[in-house]
Amino acid sequence: MYMNITKKIVIILGSFLVIGGLIIAGLLYFNSASYKVSQLENEWNINLPNGIKLEYDSKKVHIDGSIHYYVFTTTSELTETMFTIGDDISKDDFETSFINAMEGLGISSGKINIPSEFYPDLNENYKFLLLNSVGGGGNRHKYFYLVYLPETNRIFICNQVSQ
Repeated sequence: MYMNITKKIVIILGSFLVIGGLIIAGLLYFNSASYKVSQLENEWNINLPNGIKLEYDSKKVHIDGSIHYYVFTTTSELTETMFTIGDDISKDDFETSFINAMEGLGISSGKINIPSEFYPDLNENYKFLLLNSVGGGGNRHKYFYLVYLPETNRIFICNQVSQ
């Protein structure tokens, strides 16, 4: 009798540990770089390189939208074809638009504290991509800014949704 109760307790505790482990693994996956990369790839129909590692992640939600900012490093270079799918925009216009989006995160006003090492140096040699789309009955505008520094294989992404 005592042995049956002990076995049941061990089985119940073991089940809780397995279920808890699966829940923790699931939460780690949804907060991982691979999940975030997968979301961006699906949302924008792009292919980011394998071996990507998330260095920094910040999000700010506004009444009229949101801005999500990521910094990744990768062991692979981004393909040249990736930079041909975006808007035909000059480097100067891209920088102006990108800086405006970053100011929405509070870069200039200090509302969000993004450390300087997670902000791209636009004086360096970089490649850029700007994508945009309109959804929600024409009321929601989405912008995807990507800055790639080939010398360091760092990718800076600002994903902005506004009304």
